[in-house]
Amino acid sequence: MNSCRAVTRRQLLHVGALGSALTLADLLRLRAAEPKPNAKRSAIFIFLEGAPSHQDTFDLKPQAPAEIRGDFQPIATRVRGLHLCEHLPQLAQRTDKFAVIRGITHNVADHGLAKKYLLTGNKSSQTVSYPEYGSVVSHAYPSREDLPTYVSIDES
Repeated sequence: MNSCRAVTRRQLLHVGALGSALTLADLLRLRAAEPKPNAKRSAIFIFLEGAPSHQDTFDLKPQAPAEIRGDFQPIATRVRGLHLCEHLPQLAQRTDKFAVIRGITHNVADHGLAKKYLLTGNKSSQTVSYPEYGSVVSHAYPSREDLPTYVSIDES
């Protein structure tokens, strides 16, 4: 079995810094702020294709007109100002344990191509197959534990 170790958030930032606008000073400041080597950190990214829409689960619009908002009611969570769908009460009680990211946008009108763009950071190409973020992180920071760094289960 391949030996893999988990990727810390800081290590993910280092990988992302390669293609971003971070200056050397920014990168050095991030490195200086890294947690101690024994601090365990991890991230779980769950992408459910065909799952309920964000307007019905994590981004309800109760003040919007009836034709825009969904049928479900918002409920309070442990994070002030964050409301989830009434059908997610157990998740609402754990909102202090995860982040909801609402700042991702793109201009790709095709769901399949948009999914590829989300998971790789590259627009689809007929000549190049880009690796997903998890593959890149796993390659850069292989796990030293029995669990893989990255798992992707395709629908096919």
